[in-house]
Amino acid sequence: MLFAHLHCHSCFSFVRGASAPEALAAAAAKAGMSSLALTETGGLYSAVALQKACEKEGIAPIFGAELPSRNGGELNVVLLVRNERGWAKLSRLVTAHATGREYNLVEELDGCADLYALSPDPEFLARARDSIPTGLLFAELIVHDDPGPARRLARWAEKLGIPPVATNDVHFVSPEDQEIAAVLAAIRELKTVGTLSPADVPPATAHLATPAEMERRFRWLPSALCNAAAIAEDCRFRLELGRTMLPRYDRLREPTAMAELRRRCLESLPIRYPDGPPETALQRLGAELGVVARNGFADYLLIVDDIAREAERRGVRTVGRGSAAASIICYLLRITHVDPIRYDLAFERFMNDERSDLPDIDLDFPWNRRDEIVEFVYERFGRERVAMICTYATFRARGGLRETAKALGLPDKEIGRVTKRIPHIIAGALDDALEKLPECRDLPLQSEPWKTIARVARRIDGFPRHLSVHPCGLVVAPRRLDEIVPLETAAKGLLVTQMDMYPIEDLGLVKIDLLGQRSLSVISDTIEVVNSRNGDESLGYDDLTLDRPTMRLLRTGRTMGCFYVESPGTRSLLAKLRVEDFMLLTAASSVIRPGPSDSGMMKSFVERHCGREPVRCPHPKMEELLRETHGVMIYQEDVLRIAHEIAGMSMGEADLMRRSMTRKRQHEPIDRMRERFLNGAREKKVPADAAEEIWRQIASFAGYAFCKSHSASFAQVSIQSTHLRAHYPAEFMAAVLSNGGGFYHAGAYIEEARRMGLRILPPYVDKARIHYQGRDGALMVGLMAVKGLSLDAMERIVEHQPFEDPGDFLARVRPARDEAEALAACGALDRFGHSRPQLMWLIQKGRNETGQDVLAGIDPQRTRAPDVPDYPLAERLRREMETLDFTITAHPLVLYRERAQKEGVIDARNLGRHVGRFVTTIGWLVHDKRTTTYRKDYMKFLSLEDLTAAYEAVLFPQAYDRFGGMVRGRGPYILRGKVARDAGALSLSVHELQNIG
Repeated sequence: MLFAHLHCHSCFSFVRGASAPEALAAAAAKAGMSSLALTETGGLYSAVALQKACEKEGIAPIFGAELPSRNGGELNVVLLVRNERGWAKLSRLVTAHATGREYNLVEELDGCADLYALSPDPEFLARARDSIPTGLLFAELIVHDDPGPARRLARWAEKLGIPPVATNDVHFVSPEDQEIAAVLAAIRELKTVGTLSPADVPPATAHLATPAEMERRFRWLPSALCNAAAIAEDCRFRLELGRTMLPRYDRLREPTAMAELRRRCLESLPIRYPDGPPETALQRLGAELGVVARNGFADYLLIVDDIAREAERRGVRTVGRGSAAASIICYLLRITHVDPIRYDLAFERFMNDERSDLPDIDLDFPWNRRDEIVEFVYERFGRERVAMICTYATFRARGGLRETAKALGLPDKEIGRVTKRIPHIIAGALDDALEKLPECRDLPLQSEPWKTIARVARRIDGFPRHLSVHPCGLVVAPRRLDEIVPLETAAKGLLVTQMDMYPIEDLGLVKIDLLGQRSLSVISDTIEVVNSRNGDESLGYDDLTLDRPTMRLLRTGRTMGCFYVESPGTRSLLAKLRVEDFMLLTAASSVIRPGPSDSGMMKSFVERHCGREPVRCPHPKMEELLRETHGVMIYQEDVLRIAHEIAGMSMGEADLMRRSMTRKRQHEPIDRMRERFLNGAREKKVPADAAEEIWRQIASFAGYAFCKSHSASFAQVSIQSTHLRAHYPAEFMAAVLSNGGGFYHAGAYIEEARRMGLRILPPYVDKARIHYQGRDGALMVGLMAVKGLSLDAMERIVEHQPFEDPGDFLARVRPARDEAEALAACGALDRFGHSRPQLMWLIQKGRNETGQDVLAGIDPQRTRAPDVPDYPLAERLRREMETLDFTITAHPLVLYRERAQKEGVIDARNLGRHVGRFVTTIGWLVHDKRTTTYRKDYMKFLSLEDLTAAYEAVLFPQAYDRFGGMVRGRGPYILRGKVARDAGALSLSVHELQNIG
């Protein structure tokens, strides 16, 4: 009947909420509307979501956007899509607007018969009257409270022969939502609600009006409603979803892409298998090439191969991960590096004939080299066809509370006291957190003004906050990308799609994931340093093997800093399993994941591996298939093989079943899959009770299973990292810290390096570099760690090294006063022979003499520092902590030795002597993790360290309820509890806890 014109002042206003298209389509259908237009200002962000929502409700979607009628103009032109050409035209116009490109809208629309143009701007209408084809330009009439402006525009437009159209300028679904719109407007405008101007907030009448209400608003001009209905009837364009828009590979030496792919694979066979490929490898290659040929995947694989080859040519290490690591094609092309034949990886998890969508290949690069590979993709495939994929940062509990409180006028200090204690949860979980988390129990969210703030935060939960760049997703199109999806400029000037990964996939665009990984940079940097000192390039990736020193670290869990195996839980698991081989490491990397871990499969796996639990399976065939994992399903591939062998499903059919069970893509109902499985098992003569039990296990597990080939890829990198830690500890730990660490903060790695026997040195100005340095059993802190030290100052320090004295340093580097003080506080100037208080005096003296904050030097002949003693240890450590966020002189716990003796604490290194006994320990908090028991009770794991070792402690539900609220900051903490040993891994079950910091 009518269409609602949903205006969004910003693409991130209330209408642009996560479920906005669904809620709006439902409301429009309920109101009896036949069409719905969502026109975002400068964007087509919600187009795919709009089409899906409207199709679900049985109404027609109309695609459109609002663009400024002129540069700097406040009034917009609504452009509505009539056909496919209109979509491409509007997408290009939106891209021009969103990327800041100058354009003249009247000129762009000259002769365009593919878009409707609706505007309330008389100047635009007058200029466009002779350019836009007849019947496509309308004077947009909007009536909220006062119909006067619309009446005047209608009379004026009639004189020019421009027909009127009635639209509903909607900002929210119902009038009650105006409060939320006002808060979001304040957030957007960086104001408080009380300081918003009337123009900032839409009126309460800017809601989704019913057809009857629209008729009342425009009873004075029925033709405007008729024109709206006619436009709605004509806008019948639909996006084509579900197809694949695959770019064609354009550098073929062979007649076809398939022939090119086959040639490259065959050329690589003797390189990957120098002793001759096994028969199984040739059979696998033939099978995979057959799937590729039947499904048309060759161009895609060649495109990815080009990227991997270019990285290798530049000396940039790649790791192809995910299900792609199961493919022998990817292995031969050197996209992946784990032999799928040797490790029995199922390629059907990657691609099969039942799967119509493109196989997913993820490529990891060193994080500091990724940008140059991305730039290569732009150059290689054309800037007009390539863009990064966007992602939407959304409001959650903490951000929603903080931004709402600011919008309502609360001071930052008061806001911080509350929000810093809110966990990273959705706002809908706030009530549960207040009730069950001891850290949150005394938060004032039940009293004003926080009660109102929390209510609003729940309403905006999940709403987009701003557009960002997807961490790895890149799209390559077969033609100009801005004709398929609008683009805009994001952070760092990157061009990104206006739609995130899910609509991009719906549109059928090819997404390639190029991810920057810090651990690859750690490995590359360590190898580079070692080879530079040896004067050659003798150390390579193939040398980083699972030898005895590496094995010792793995089986004892001494793997801090090592990729994928450094979390407290993983290190404990490695110790329990005594991991000594690649396949067990692969299994450990999978079984630690939340699904297997939470379901009890990890416990069974450990117990069976250690011989404390017998292997039990419902059917002998299942035991045979799961021999490697002691009868426990831990991989997605286990589901495929069991469904294939037990129920006679093809591997592709089994993969579709697995994918449906992930709850992400429901290919067919669970009941139908169950029936197919049980019928197949019956045909294979599997007893009914065994088949039912196997199905139960699959159904409870498949949705949380992990990909074996992905684990194998990461296990290989874990071994390489651990090898470097075992053989080159100083260089390795320097690389870890230089690349921003990993699971832990920098201080945790510093203390681990100390425990490894490395000497920790300050960033001496006459020797330090910007990054950390490791050699000869010492780790020198990098200048990058000094808070407040500018990059310019760091570069001047390195450029002018060495320095004769403090005056020489100040004269040539000319640091700001706060920079000089920070360097003195952390020990960077210690080698000049002055105490730190003396250095501070000299810095102050230099400032007094120059009268400036930039220090130009001190004459050492005229200026002598007073003979004052050095800082006491406590003050020295405090200043180091303030400057570096960790300490160099000693561990902070040295200040608590007397308290520790008084409390009767034992050293953490001696916990193993007290298994089964109650002890008292002291600990500096390294990491904590809250989780739930199988009964959904909250508990917490604490990773701590004392002066002798790192150790783990557990606050089970009762202890967590009593003491969880005390775990704030690094401590230190006094803990009393019982020492437990689980398959070689020690932990302290906490009964009492004190924060003595």
